[in-house]
Amino acid sequence: MPPRRDDQVPDPVAVLRRIAWLLERSQADPYRPAAFRQAVQVLEPWGAQRVVEMVAAGSLTDLPGVGSRTAQVVTQVVRGEGVPYLDDLEHALQGEPPVDPQAGALRASLRGDLHAHTQASDGTTPLQEMVLAALDLGHEYLAITDHSPRLTVAHGLSAARLRAQGEQIEALRPHLAPFRVLRGIEVDILADGSLDQHPDLLAGLDVVVASVHSDLRADAATMTTRMLAAVRDPYTDVLGHCTGQRVRGRPRPPSTFDAHAVFDACAEQGVAVEINCRPDRQDPPEELLALAVDSGCLFSIDTDAHAPGQTGLAARGVRPGRAARCHARPGRQRPARRGPRGPSREVARAAPLTPVQGGAVGARASRSTSGAPRRARPVRRWASSAAKVVRGVVGAGLVRPARRGRRPVPGPHVPSTRSTCP
Repeated sequence: MPPRRDDQVPDPVAVLRRIAWLLERSQADPYRPAAFRQAVQVLEPWGAQRVVEMVAAGSLTDLPGVGSRTAQVVTQVVRGEGVPYLDDLEHALQGEPPVDPQAGALRASLRGDLHAHTQASDGTTPLQEMVLAALDLGHEYLAITDHSPRLTVAHGLSAARLRAQGEQIEALRPHLAPFRVLRGIEVDILADGSLDQHPDLLAGLDVVVASVHSDLRADAATMTTRMLAAVRDPYTDVLGHCTGQRVRGRPRPPSTFDAHAVFDACAEQGVAVEINCRPDRQDPPEELLALAVDSGCLFSIDTDAHAPGQTGLAARGVRPGRAARCHARPGRQRPARRGPRGPSREVARAAPLTPVQGGAVGARASRSTSGAPRRARPVRRWASSAAKVVRGVVGAGLVRPARRGRRPVPGPHVPSTRSTCP
């Protein structure tokens, strides 16, 4: 009897990916999803039929990177048995509180994500895995915004590495249309308010998220001056996690600054204030979010995902719910920036920012840049085939992960000190 084709056998790799996604979304200890991601990288190149043969031979654990737990899951899938480990995680997901209707409406208008990291800096997976996660969520675009050079604790990208990542993204783009992978950066705001990357490189990016990661306990006057300079920089698109607070794990109090002055400047310059969806950040606090709404700011509702499963952090509407309670709503188009890049950048074409700029650049999605109604795209119909293209492009050697000096300990969180944080 001829062997079954790969499309006729179970796909244990898909199950491994789902388990990793669920663990990441729940913010489990990083080593747990890392084990499943490692097994994906090891097994996927073999193909489903060869994996079935290895299960029959009992040789899965002979492969480096495949442990007893991941081998057990693969074996259960191949034999058509239940996978209790996956069932428990799915049950926990279904047990989350229902979404508030206001939050759900706002969340439904989000089209993508403007803040996501890969293993090029302090993320846990290659770029292509982040793209696959965005496709699975039905997003229309994803901005890759790894850290800038000064943040060495997060393996920030040098100019050369940022250019290499840009080439990687450009190689993927033609194969994913209409989905857009945006070239971006989370650039450090330095002590004098300047941005931690060469202006000519920032000019070529689609999205620049500017964030403070150091000297977070500076006095209010110093922090205000620093943030105002960054907001007024012509290359800044989004002001990232503006207070730097952490409310879970190792708590960190918010920075102090003149919120009225900073948010008024954001509104004047057309810079979006990020609504960071990470449960450990919840930044800005609700009282500051209300001030930003009163100032007429645009918003970017982002996940700040450091792993594929974290791209779904906005799905339950936690941060969109806070935005809705502060009367932020979708609808207004982002004004053209006055900076050297002008309004023709990819991000403007992909999704103009709007009053609650959501999900990536905007919570609006209902109208195009010209103001005409935007026809909804059948995302789900092409997401699966696009995902295959992502794997095919990588497998063919057209895209390789941007290398860095050393690999960090797997996990979405990088240890930080009082003065420096990821």
